[in-house]
Amino acid sequence: MIPKDHICFLVEEFVESLDFNNFDKIYYGSGHPAYHPRILMKILIYGMLSKTRSSRKLARACFENFVFMYLSEKVRPDFRTISRFRKDNFDFIKNAFSDTVKLASKNDLIDLSFISIDGSVIKASAGKRRVVKKEGLDILDKTIDNMIKEDITLDEVEDKLYKDEQDGLTGMDRRDLKQIVRQYKNVKSAKTQVAKAKEELQKNNLKKISLTDPECRMMQNKKGLAETAYNVQLSVSKNQIVVANDVCRDGHDVHQFIPQVKNIRKNIDLKNTPVGVDCGYSDGVNIKFAEDNNINLYVPSRAQAQEFDGKKQSLNHDKYNYDWKTDEIIVKGMRLQFGHSYIRKNTDRNILVYYNKKHKLKKQVPEFF
Repeated sequence: MIPKDHICFLVEEFVESLDFNNFDKIYYGSGHPAYHPRILMKILIYGMLSKTRSSRKLARACFENFVFMYLSEKVRPDFRTISRFRKDNFDFIKNAFSDTVKLASKNDLIDLSFISIDGSVIKASAGKRRVVKKEGLDILDKTIDNMIKEDITLDEVEDKLYKDEQDGLTGMDRRDLKQIVRQYKNVKSAKTQVAKAKEELQKNNLKKISLTDPECRMMQNKKGLAETAYNVQLSVSKNQIVVANDVCRDGHDVHQFIPQVKNIRKNIDLKNTPVGVDCGYSDGVNIKFAEDNNINLYVPSRAQAQEFDGKKQSLNHDKYNYDWKTDEIIVKGMRLQFGHSYIRKNTDRNILVYYNKKHKLKKQVPEFF
C-alpha cells in the first residue's frame, strides 16, 4: 500500500538509529507497559513532514491514515500521551534535529559552498488585547484580590476600573482590562496567570506583557505593524537544508549572529564556508567575532543596503577610521575625541561617544575594538 520510495521509510530508519538507552531507565518498573518512545518519535517526525502538529490530529491520524498506522505499528496512543511525550522530552526531540543534520552531512547531502542566516517574525498565539501595561497589571492584580476577598460583582469591578483617571491608563487600556476581568470566571486561576505575568515583566524589565503568553514580545511584522511574536532564526545551506535553528524574543537580528554560528558548529564543520547575512546583522561585535574565529562573513552595512535598494544613503554610521594611538575617531579628515560612555537601554552594550567640540560634532560607536 505504501510506495517503496516513500519518505516514511527514511523516518523509520532514522528514528531506529537514535539512542533510546535513557528511556529504558525511565520506563523500567511496574505498571502498564508504556508506548515505546521510538513509536512516538516516528509519529511526531512524520507529523512535522506532513504539516500535522496538533496532538489530537496526530492521534486521529493513527486511526485513519495507513502511513501513520505503519509507523505507529498499529497502536493508538491517546493525544494526551503524544502531548506529554513532546512536553517532557523537549531536549531529546530538539537534539534529534541535530542528528538529521549530521546524517545529511555524513551522506554528502549538504552543499557547504555557502550558508545563509536570517530571521523571521512569527506571530504568537496571543491577541494584542491581552497585552497590558505594568500599571494595568497592578490594577488587575488588586481587582482580583478584591474579587476573592469580597466576592464583588462585575459591575462594581468595572466602576472601579473607570473611576480613577489618575492611574496613567488610556480609555482603550481600561476597556481592555474590562474585557479581561469579564473573561475571568475562575479568579484563583486568574491570580496565578497574573502572578506569572508580573514575574516575567519584572525579570526582563518590560513595559508591557501578554497575559495569554508572557514569554512572547511585541515585535514589528513585515507589514510594519506591532504584534505579539517570536523571532525565529534559521541557518540554511546552499541547497536549502536547515543546518541550525533557534527561537528568541529579541526584536532585532543583530544579537543572533554569534548564537547561530555556535549552533551551526555543533552540527557541522564550518571550515572555509562563506556565511552571508543581511544588514540586520551588521554590527562591529559580529564582524570582530567573525575575524577572530576565521569565518568568511559577507555582510553589507546599512548604508550599502540602502544603495542596493536604490535609496539615498542616510545611515553612514560605520564610515570612520580609528586611531589606536590617540584613541580618536576620524570622520572625513576630522578628529573626534572620546567624551563618555553609557549602557544602551534594554541591552548590555557599552556605547562610546566621541566629540569634536570645535565643530560641534558627535559620533556614537559600540565598544568592540
